[in-house]
Amino acid sequence: MAKEVSLDNSFGIASVVFGILSIIFSLNIVALFSTQVCGLILAVVAFVFSRKQKKKADNKWARAGFILSIIGALLNIVIFIWAYRQLMEALVQFQAQMQQVQAQMQASGGLSNLPAA
Repeated sequence: MAKEVSLDNSFGIASVVFGILSIIFSLNIVALFSTQVCGLILAVVAFVFSRKQKKKADNKWARAGFILSIIGALLNIVIFIWAYRQLMEALVQFQAQMQQVQAQMQASGGLSNLPAA
């Protein structure tokens, strides 16, 4: 008895589409953290769909969806970590500048030394 070949590529095509969307979301740096989380979710969905397609029929759509989901997940994680580190560095610099301004204000007597209007 010959093995039945499925011509249904719907899960594979969906995994490729979600993988591409995941990569696009990872490259959006306007709204950093929210797009990386959405991109990671899309990468997981693409991975699940590629596994479903592989069980149905192991074809190029399943492999392409798998590869794109891995690339999307890695890009989203790397960019999320980079953005988090940049934000923390900016906050540390801001805090240091605020402490410097506060020390200067205390040394000069604060706002009480301003000339009257």
